[in-house]
Amino acid sequence: MKNFNITVRVNEELHSQVKEHSKAEGISSAEFMRSAIESRLSANARNESASSKTDPSSEENDQVQFLRQQLEVSANAVQMGQRIVLELQAEKKALYDEINRQKQLLDQPKPQTFWKKLTAVFD
Repeated sequence: MKNFNITVRVNEELHSQVKEHSKAEGISSAEFMRSAIESRLSANARNESASSKTDPSSEENDQVQFLRQQLEVSANAVQMGQRIVLELQAEKKALYDEINRQKQLLDQPKPQTFWKKLTAVFD
């Protein structure tokens, strides 16, 4: 299947949202936009088939789909935040252990220099 390019102009706010959400999901912006287009088209197809069976408003279906996407993005962001917190806690513990090791080295009595030992003998 041949792939085609689609060029779309968006405002700065929408562009930053795409960047944020794609980063939160760990995918490229292009992949995020492809996924959004595909999910929107599949939602429209489901809405069309559902509207022939029942008569729910398409706006409600769009809102539900949008909210589901937002929920998934938020869940991914929470997971990423939790991973970052765990990494920071591990790094903090490693630094704390290193500080304690350094303090113990400083607290150990310093060995006398050769000169002090020699002068102590002749005193």
